[in-house]
Amino acid sequence: MLLIVNAGSSSLKLAVYDGPDLVAREAAEEIGSDGHAAALDGALRRTGIPASSLQGAAHRVVHGGPRLTTACRITPDIHAEITAAVPLAPLHNPAALVGIQAVARLLPDLPQYAVFDTAFHATNPEVATAYALPVAERARGIRR
Repeated sequence: MLLIVNAGSSSLKLAVYDGPDLVAREAAEEIGSDGHAAALDGALRRTGIPASSLQGAAHRVVHGGPRLTTACRITPDIHAEITAAVPLAPLHNPAALVGIQAVARLLPDLPQYAVFDTAFHATNPEVATAYALPVAERARGIRR
């Protein structure tokens, strides 16, 4: 089974899939950044699914920066790149990092993966991603 995590700054949404089948869905609101681990633990308990049956966790990450353009396993280097992309998604990436850390705290042996919203646009031609952007912004890695 796969745990899907969408961590917001004050919320946590999760789903558990067994292959293509949705097995459980939970959410916690108004938790604050310090409460993600407790919210995740509570949400997992409410599903009744034992943690030992989970094979991995996938996290929604809004921006992967210029290099992270496909889903990938979260390693220390990937974690650092997501952190480096915080200025590109300052409202969303910090929350995703908190979710990643919460899963790591509760389920330290569970493989974790990042899935990037920006992957959808990663294969756009340069003319589409650069149109109407100042050269200085493009040099900083800003894409349309």
